[in-house]
Amino acid sequence: MGGGSGFSPTPADGQTWCLRYAGPVRRLAGLAVLATLAMALATAGCGGDEAPQDDPGAFVRSVVAEIYAGDSATAWEALHPRHQEAVPRARYVQCERLAPLQEKLRHIEVVGISDSPSTVPGDDGAVDSKAVEVTLLVKLPEVEEPQEITHTVHVFAVDGSWTWVIGPTDFASYASGRCPSDG
Repeated sequence: MGGGSGFSPTPADGQTWCLRYAGPVRRLAGLAVLATLAMALATAGCGGDEAPQDDPGAFVRSVVAEIYAGDSATAWEALHPRHQEAVPRARYVQCERLAPLQEKLRHIEVVGISDSPSTVPGDDGAVDSKAVEVTLLVKLPEVEEPQEITHTVHVFAVDGSWTWVIGPTDFASYASGRCPSDG
C-alpha cells in the first residue's frame, strides 16, 4: 500500500472516495483524495450551520492540485477539523513525503456535484456532504499514455468553509500512529 494521497478507481462496496488512492492507480483515486459537504455540519458536532459560499468543485480542484504538487502542508490547512486534531500537520506532511505521488496530474474536470450523506472516517454515522465527481487525466510513470480516472470526492461544510477528509484506510493508519505507507 503506497502512502501519499492516491485514489482507487473502484471503491469497496458501500464506499465512496475521500481524498486517497490505491496501488499505482490507487494513489490517483482514493483522495482521497479527496472530503464531504453539509448544509449544517452541526449534526456532526463540527461547526456552525453556515454553508460555504465557495464552489465545492473549485475547492476539490484546488486540494487535488495541491496534493499532486506535493504541497501537503497547504492541503492539510483545508482538512476537516476532526482529522486535523487526529493527524497533526507535521505528522501528515512527514508521512506524505515518505511516499509522494508518482503520477503527474495533467488535467482535472468537475463532472458533477450533488448532495450526498457520507461518513467522516473515524466518526460514526453519515452527515450531509457534497459529492463532487471529478475526472482526472494523469500520467503514470510506467504507462505510455495518460490515464483518465473518474472519482467521487466528498467535501464537508464546517463553519462556512469546505473541508476534505483523509480516506478510511489511511485515516486508520494515522489514528494507530503509523504512516499509510507503512502498510
